[in-house]
Amino acid sequence: MNAIPCYSGLTFDIPLCFNSTKYPIYHILKPQLIDGIPDHIITLAAPVIVYWTLSLFFHFLDISEWKFLDKYRIHDSAEVKSKNLVTKSQVVWAVIFQQVVQTVLGLFVLSEDSAHLVDHQRNLCRIAAYVGPVLTKLLGNQLDARVLGRVSDFTYWWGIPSLQFFGAMCVLVQLRESLS
Repeated sequence: MNAIPCYSGLTFDIPLCFNSTKYPIYHILKPQLIDGIPDHIITLAAPVIVYWTLSLFFHFLDISEWKFLDKYRIHDSAEVKSKNLVTKSQVVWAVIFQQVVQTVLGLFVLSEDSAHLVDHQRNLCRIAAYVGPVLTKLLGNQLDARVLGRVSDFTYWWGIPSLQFFGAMCVLVQLRESLS
């Protein structure tokens, strides 16, 4: 029987229960995404595989002589050839070097030990401890456990990951602009 963990005595007087079987669509309950392959290896291999797959696909389209693709070209071939100052082999070796550095650094940061089980209910309770006082000020006596639970749940599963994603995008855009 699955017991729903309840927490009380936070910074407010509402007993809070989180359903341990309710997860968002992107959450996977398996210990590994693909059986037999540790998740940290998938994390390191996925960007390399996707990069080379898409690069080879677009290279194939670029060297193909299909006339219907000409209307989709941003630059005509003469302009592209005049702007390319490095050879394709130099580009390939630079990308391989970058991906080797990326993978080696990833091996130091990620490990099989870092794939530990997360206590989501405890983390949800921590979020509720921060969100509760804010909601109490906004809603006053209207605050109940369901509202607090839903806001904490949304913040934990959707709000924080969205902020992390958009923060990473901003860092990458700023990095790209500073390098160009």
